[in-house]
Amino acid sequence: MFSFLVQTLFALQGARKGPSSYSSHHLSGAHFPSPPFITVNARPQGDALFASPNLQSKIIDQNEILVWLQERLCLIDEHTIELATRFPKIRTLSIVEQLEPTLDWLQSRVGLSDEKLGELVRRQPTVLDLSVRDVLEPNISWLQKRLELDQESLQRVILRMTPMVGGLAQLLGSNMEENLEPTLTWLQEQLSLDDHSLSKLVQSHPYVL
Repeated sequence: MFSFLVQTLFALQGARKGPSSYSSHHLSGAHFPSPPFITVNARPQGDALFASPNLQSKIIDQNEILVWLQERLCLIDEHTIELATRFPKIRTLSIVEQLEPTLDWLQSRVGLSDEKLGELVRRQPTVLDLSVRDVLEPNISWLQKRLELDQESLQRVILRMTPMVGGLAQLLGSNMEENLEPTLTWLQEQLSLDDHSLSKLVQSHPYVL
């Protein structure tokens, strides 16, 4: 039912605005779960699909976000649906103000291919809700300096933490001095590690964080 409504809404949008700026051909067969704050109990009377034009516009905008993310991250339909299900808030994030700059920054800062970036976001979607200036940049810089990581080593740690459910996003969103430094200090004391040995340990086994 929702798939039919989405397709109809895209058709209505095309009739009003002309060609959309985001292609939807990849999602022609996809069925996205309805956002948790939208409930459709019955089909409204008359020609309108929804009683409120604002509600209709909101659903169109939210699915355009998923279309844009799928194309930007080279995701198949199943992975796009998984992303929307695991992190429903992603439908409400601005493409221009948050999604695009955050993705561009992550790709450039860590040195990720489109495929690896897509895998990171699919497994750690809440990372897109973190501020680049206030959270991601200072925390990644702290981690890189504390563990003496060059660019290649930083990428290795990030990618090895990507499959850990919630691990990477939780780490990058935390206060490094309060949450991570005590762990690193404890590891060094218990295992008699110098800074270089600690760095090698984290690179090989990032789950110790």
